[in-house]
Amino acid sequence: MRRPGIVILIWLGCVLASMGVVVFRTTLTSDASQFLPNHSAGAELLSDLYASAAGRIVLIGLEGGTPDARAQASRRLADSLRANGLFVRVANGAEQPGPDEQQALFARRYLFSDRLDPRTFTAEGLRAALQERLRELQSPASALGKKMLSQDPTGELLPLLRRWLGGYRQPRMRLGVWFSPDGERALLLAETRASGLDTEGQAAAAQAIDAAFAESAPEGGLTLLSTGPGVIASLTARTIRHEAEWLSAGASVLVLLLLTAAYRSPRIVLLNLLAPLSAIPVAIAAVQLSFGSIHAITLGFGCTLLGLSVDYPIHLLSRMNRTEAAMVTLRRIWPMLLLCAATTMIGYLPMVSRSFPSLTQLALFSVVGLATTLAFTRCILPHLLPATWRPPEASSLWRAAFLDDPSLIGRAAVCLCVLVPAVVSLVVVAPARWQNDIAALSPVPPAILARDAALRSDLQAPEPGQMIVIRAPDTETALASSERVAARLAQAVQAGSLAGFDAPSLALPSVAMQRSRQALLPEQSVLEAALAEAQQGLPFRPGLFTPFVEAIARSRSADPVTYDDIIQTSLGPRLGTLLFPRDDGWTAILPLAAVHDPAGIASLVAGLGDPGVRFVDLRGETNRLIGEFRNEVMAGLAVGACLLFAVLCASLRSWRRTLVVLVPVAVALVADLAIVSLLGQRLSLFHIIAVLLVAGTTVDYALFFNRCDLDTADRQRNLRALLLCWSASLSGFGLLALSSVPVLQAIGTTLVAGLTVGLLVAAVVPQPGLRRWRRGLTSHRIQ
Repeated sequence: MRRPGIVILIWLGCVLASMGVVVFRTTLTSDASQFLPNHSAGAELLSDLYASAAGRIVLIGLEGGTPDARAQASRRLADSLRANGLFVRVANGAEQPGPDEQQALFARRYLFSDRLDPRTFTAEGLRAALQERLRELQSPASALGKKMLSQDPTGELLPLLRRWLGGYRQPRMRLGVWFSPDGERALLLAETRASGLDTEGQAAAAQAIDAAFAESAPEGGLTLLSTGPGVIASLTARTIRHEAEWLSAGASVLVLLLLTAAYRSPRIVLLNLLAPLSAIPVAIAAVQLSFGSIHAITLGFGCTLLGLSVDYPIHLLSRMNRTEAAMVTLRRIWPMLLLCAATTMIGYLPMVSRSFPSLTQLALFSVVGLATTLAFTRCILPHLLPATWRPPEASSLWRAAFLDDPSLIGRAAVCLCVLVPAVVSLVVVAPARWQNDIAALSPVPPAILARDAALRSDLQAPEPGQMIVIRAPDTETALASSERVAARLAQAVQAGSLAGFDAPSLALPSVAMQRSRQALLPEQSVLEAALAEAQQGLPFRPGLFTPFVEAIARSRSADPVTYDDIIQTSLGPRLGTLLFPRDDGWTAILPLAAVHDPAGIASLVAGLGDPGVRFVDLRGETNRLIGEFRNEVMAGLAVGACLLFAVLCASLRSWRRTLVVLVPVAVALVADLAIVSLLGQRLSLFHIIAVLLVAGTTVDYALFFNRCDLDTADRQRNLRALLLCWSASLSGFGLLALSSVPVLQAIGTTLVAGLTVGLLVAAVVPQPGLRRWRRGLTSHRIQ
């Protein structure tokens, strides 16, 4: 077998192996923590968030139909989800605790109750409690209270059950279930057994909710709304996959039409498309094998590589003439192609960092994709081209292009002179502003975020970005700290600083707290005397409360309940979401709902003087980290610019020609940033990524426009190749600007504006070869 055949087989094997990785091993993620530094506080906090109860919560709303229909569907849906093993708890206001939970809590009620004080078991305290029980017995909704009266006359069980159902302020009740304040939605809250980081578990939970709703509302007329960190991650991954599919299909069609119009040969068009069809799966496989997953943003951005990855084949095909074969043309333009690829890859160096895995993914994806395309153009494409094929002659469109008439170059230069002041005015009118908000980095569509905000407000559920985190060496220390914090937070709720909170100490008091409550329990003789005095004049028969006296006696000598006692019971999952082990100890999470005064909560926590306790405003923390990373990227850009200048100087052997190449890049970047600012967009990390690509591609344009060894025919072919490359790039990036995902839309807008300005400026900036060509053309006309 000849050498070309071996090379083609190797290429085919690599592409097929990459496609196998894409199909069978690729894992798509949308976790925003991957855009934070590894091992940073922000990334750890996001991990804690998704592992906590706040990260497992699914908020559910039922809209449409009548209030009765919504209430009935809420009950049926809650019952169906409780029977499903994927959920730790499901609440809709109508739930009743299971018998195991009741028994476990009832036996420990005096160790768990936070209502005990020295007055509780005095004659006055007991009489007040008995009078309260009498009033409750007159209510038809007091079935549980009647059953437990003889054993629990102080009424400790019901408040304890409410605490176990959650520490948040509950929504309004209507028709026996939760409803939104306006009555338009029936509300439910479910907590998944799977961690918020378990994307497969969250997807299964979301599917279970959809299936249960379909069974709960068979008559139709109702609409299911669901949200939460896990649900959002699942929906986002689905949305990105859909976007990637239609972006790829749309870009493929546009590039196909463009190449068909340019080369008029289906075979040549298909050979050209082999470049992106090779580059994209190889790039995806490289990221998957390097990182174990690929971020949704990386995949969406990678689909635009379709337009850029046909550049190198276009340069080869469009520059062939009727007197030379493909290999001859390739050898002639190969140094310039290699230089273009090198300068583009240099632009991605600032993104390569072990601390920021997803940005490194973007860089790796782009570099591997471009390298694959370059290798395909160098080693494969010339051997697949028909030996007799030559590109069509330049059409009247290309011959009428402005580079074919020096007078039009002057007009373009005038246009440039108008463009520069316009750019300056745009910068003044709409100065560039940096976007440090982590929300701007989210690939979540705005409609999903709006739904989450609405349901979270109705349910007064904890904000996923605000919580108190406790680090402790053991469970006892963590619970003791949680008790101190919970006491302060209860005061903050009364003051209106937040709507509610949850805490592990509400589910399991520390051993020290349980011992202190045991100390409040009186001896049997003292309790019997106080109870007899309290019963005087009340309609309770003698001996009714003997089980209560016996329960107090048992509780006085009972061993304290520990984490290990609870975690293996049906109550364990509830506690395990709030208190869990980490590599360096234990972490307790106190999710906060509707924080109205973050500064006050931060001051409250600081007043504890405990370094292991801190209030986390996740958005504020991550915004600070994003700002720090932006500064690092800008420093990396400066280093990359110096390296780029050095590479161009060494290759072009002239610092003047290097400056001519870099001037279009500088002007294009300034104009691009001005246009983005005028559109009202703040500059984020993804704008920086797009700007890097604009810079690398504009360098390519300038290098080819700056060639000095071209005659008129070659110059026309050069122009045709560059315009084809620009059009192919816009085919992908233009569709990206139409994406419903904000991040992809921002990248697409930046690239479309930047590449258009870059091509124009690279074409009209004075160049040594162009001046020589114009002098020769003028002399020819005089003669």
